[in-house]
Amino acid sequence: MVNKSAFTYLGYAVLAFGMALPAHGQPKCHVKETVESQTEGPMPARQNVDIHMEDRKDGRYCVVAYDIPLLERIYTARGEQLVDGLDAMESCKVAEQKANKDMIKQINSTRINTLSVMKCDEEENTVWEAKIGAVADKAKFRRDPERPKEFAYNGQACFWFRDVEWKGHLNPFNGVACQLHDDQYVVVDKF
Repeated sequence: MVNKSAFTYLGYAVLAFGMALPAHGQPKCHVKETVESQTEGPMPARQNVDIHMEDRKDGRYCVVAYDIPLLERIYTARGEQLVDGLDAMESCKVAEQKANKDMIKQINSTRINTLSVMKCDEEENTVWEAKIGAVADKAKFRRDPERPKEFAYNGQACFWFRDVEWKGHLNPFNGVACQLHDDQYVVVDKF
């Protein structure tokens, strides 16, 4: 029998090497994951389902575990997901998907095909580019933690900021923004 399961969850696009797009410009993305496997007969019902949150050094995790009795043996599946950028419900859905994949790997002696597709809605993307001369609210800038204090330049309040842009690869950069009026700042330098 061929068992096809489709899992769907919402998330945020995270780039490789642990660097994420700036918080003000994270695109809304939709991930669809399809798992296909071959099994002998129907999948038994889950037993001893346990869903809980665990606090660890690197953050809070949703953990999903359950048992399935099959052919006089009990198989235990486990999945976990860091609650980071997703709400707790979405994190637990992802953890459940991981537990399902874990179970499928354990009970199948045949092949497993997994296909993950991430689709980002370009119309919902609000990525702001910090080009010299660009004007934005102060909240759009990620302040440089090594130079947190404001300074005066030509009679205006200024501050250092950091950001990341895509130029065929991730390109981190530093910049300086100065106040135009109220919370509006202009990028005066970028390097």
